[in-house]
Amino acid sequence: MNKSRTLSAAFLVSLALAACGSEQQPAEPSARDAAYSEALEKARSVEATLQQQKDNLDQTLQQAENPTAE
Repeated sequence: MNKSRTLSAAFLVSLALAACGSEQQPAEPSARDAAYSEALEKARSVEATLQQQKDNLDQTLQQAENPTAE
């Protein structure tokens, strides 16, 4: 009986400690997160540039295939 009270008390204490830890504020973004964000932004910029080049090439090819369309 004494063992079950000890286990119950330990469980309640660990439960209380776990509940207290949930109110912590999230940490500031780390340097790794900042580097990831910069790399992602650069990739999006490159993607936009390549998409513009593709659109220009598509338009040029369309004009070459059908010169009387415009």
